[in-house]
Amino acid sequence: MYCPQCRSEFVPGVITCPECDVPLVDALEPLPEEPRPKKLVPLVVTYNPGDAAIVSAFLESRDIEYYLRNDVVDRMYLQLSPIEVMVNEDDLAAGMEALKDLDPRFTKDWEKEE
Repeated sequence: MYCPQCRSEFVPGVITCPECDVPLVDALEPLPEEPRPKKLVPLVVTYNPGDAAIVSAFLESRDIEYYLRNDVVDRMYLQLSPIEVMVNEDDLAAGMEALKDLDPRFTKDWEKEE
């Protein structure tokens, strides 16, 4: 016998889970599959933290999840590693579409595909 809430197993004769106070069942339903990990791909690569912040704001306004890689900037040093704005592989097209509305003067250093 099993508790359908906490999934504990009990000896025969027990009919209620003492922790959850629910009736036991003969078999448990299988656990739902874990969602597949998201594959992150670069949407924008820049050395300018301001550009990364602007892109992040555009993505947030469109509810597109993103991750910034190498976004720690020390004011005493130049940005030596590019900042990558990463998005879920499934959101890449939506991210590129979101950036079409971006004012080009902010992206003059980016290489855009036409």
